[in-house]
Amino acid sequence: QFERKSVYPYPIGSGDKKAVIEVDVETADERESATPIQLKAEVELHDADGHVVARTHTKIGRQEKKTINLSITRPQRWTLEEPYLYTLVTKLSNGDRSEVKAGLRTIEYSADKGFFLNGQSIKLKGVCLHDDAGALGTAVPKDVWRRRLIELKAIGVNSIRMSHNPHTPELYDLCDELGLLVMDEASDEWEFPKRKWLKGWNIGRAGSQGTFSYFEEWIERDVADMVRRNRCHPSVVMWSIGNEVDYPNDPYSHPILNGGNSDFTQPVFGGYKPNQPNAERIGRIAQRLVPVIKGIDSSRPTTGALAGVVMSNETTYPNAIDMVGYNYTESRYTSDHKQYPKRIIYGSENRHDLAAWKAVTDNEHIAGQFLWTGIDYLGESGAWPARGTWAGLLDLAGHRKPIGWYRAALWSSTPPC
Repeated sequence: QFERKSVYPYPIGSGDKKAVIEVDVETADERESATPIQLKAEVELHDADGHVVARTHTKIGRQEKKTINLSITRPQRWTLEEPYLYTLVTKLSNGDRSEVKAGLRTIEYSADKGFFLNGQSIKLKGVCLHDDAGALGTAVPKDVWRRRLIELKAIGVNSIRMSHNPHTPELYDLCDELGLLVMDEASDEWEFPKRKWLKGWNIGRAGSQGTFSYFEEWIERDVADMVRRNRCHPSVVMWSIGNEVDYPNDPYSHPILNGGNSDFTQPVFGGYKPNQPNAERIGRIAQRLVPVIKGIDSSRPTTGALAGVVMSNETTYPNAIDMVGYNYTESRYTSDHKQYPKRIIYGSENRHDLAAWKAVTDNEHIAGQFLWTGIDYLGESGAWPARGTWAGLLDLAGHRKPIGWYRAALWSSTPPC
């Protein structure tokens, strides 16, 4: 059973009076040198007021990774209600300096009990977000994201899914500051193209333009860069290697599609198609990508958002990742828990209806859900002149919609104004 307790920096032991944490210091100087160079590294942890609360030093090479311990008295935990942030400062004797925000928190996932933050059981009340802000496009000022996230949190949202690619760095900073958990996601397409609707969602003939032609050259580097860039954020609690790459017959196929199974909640586009890529390839790709993440950060679980759970269950994909996200497949929560008792399950993409939420609250083993979507976004619209989707709790301008007030009635602990 996968149950991992972790923070960034990683804890050895913690309590109300003292915490001992592990800090990884890594240098990457690729300049050529005839002789090895040893540098002195001084590491300091500053509290929110700028005071040094822990300090140590070590020797380190120009291309080396070392783990050092820092001891803190009266530690402040990073929580959803009080997201306390320290600053970790590393100074090298050659003048180089690194300064990053850090939060002390533990996370734990259980196949039977769901998700725990700092030892407390919490249901993930999540929303998926695209990276645009309506008329502002994708170059979104930080203050706009701040206002939108504050409004989502007022509704009761405690988690954000960065769908379906890493987002702007300021968005992660805000999640750290405001106390929002993050599911970070690498991609929406793997080695073959998925359907692209050019005249409106599910309208006309689909195109195939996408990132698949760059997959072999870039996917491992892209996944690694995502983890390296965002691993210091205490808000990040899981790494997703992909979204709906297992969509039935789009492009992968499997004989199970001939079975007439009623639990396919996504279109199947006909039965098994032997001339299309075999779904077994998905598991092999997952087995390639997960070690890339684990080699950089083993403190957080890996996951993926599965669209064709019934088909993927016939492959090694679910076993390759630590947590299995189910897109619109609440019907499998109970049966799959019985069939795969060690599998950690949550809703990685869900509708807004009450039944989907009750499938979370009525099943202790389900860690939570991520609604599609938190905010209306550009694209995936109907025919012209529609320019975006209407599926959000907030509209394109970031204002709360009636569905947002409904969700607040389910999720928020604060009475509406």
